[in-house]
Amino acid sequence: MSWTKSGTVNTFRVTFHDGAEPLVVRNRVGDAVAWERKSKTQLADGVSTEGLIWIAWKAARSQELTDEPTFDQFLARVDDVEIQGEGEDLEDPTNPDPSAS
Repeated sequence: MSWTKSGTVNTFRVTFHDGAEPLVVRNRVGDAVAWERKSKTQLADGVSTEGLIWIAWKAARSQELTDEPTFDQFLARVDDVEIQGEGEDLEDPTNPDPSAS
């Protein structure tokens, strides 16, 4: 028997334009379900940039990694968001040759 990943759990790296350290957070299934309920959409249909950042914010709030009480306050600081799927390794942006690590 083989298992297929659902795609609902990811690791996010959020960078901020204010120079704060990047935030790396792994969401839980409940964070993805919360987005589906809020947006009345299914992740399987694709997720918007807002959705990705919202899921990262929700996960960060749940894990007490950010203190912004609202998504809009968090979003105002965001410069970029990257996604890492389950089972993948994040590339180190400071390593010019990832194959050398």
